[in-house]
Amino acid sequence: MLDRQRAQQAKLMKQARGQIAKTGASRRRDIQESGVRRQGQSQQSLISRGLGNTTIQDSVKRGIDDSTTRSMTHQRDLEAGQMSGLYSREAGMQLGEGQFQLGGVRNMSGGLDDYIRMLSQLGGGLS
Repeated sequence: MLDRQRAQQAKLMKQARGQIAKTGASRRRDIQESGVRRQGQSQQSLISRGLGNTTIQDSVKRGIDDSTTRSMTHQRDLEAGQMSGLYSREAGMQLGEGQFQLGGVRNMSGGLDDYIRMLSQLGGGLS
């Protein structure tokens, strides 16, 4: 039963890591596309207003690039925080499992009630 729980937890953690990576990649792509779109719109706007000289265009481009870079950095920080939380949770589950196993060795003579209590501490209960 413990091996089945471990396998299920590992599967769920792998799915969660995959989802974080997939969502993060999608958001980063959206940020990048938005930056490109804003570059084009600003350049078109400047030209249509007769402000298409290189100094103004360069300043606007730098501003959009900086904004895009900040957004990308923020997104990567969010992903890192999510992954960190996930790894912390996984480590906590492993720590709890280790304490359960150690407690099980010490309490082998405790009887069925102690065994059921240890199982419930692990989160599995009887199935």
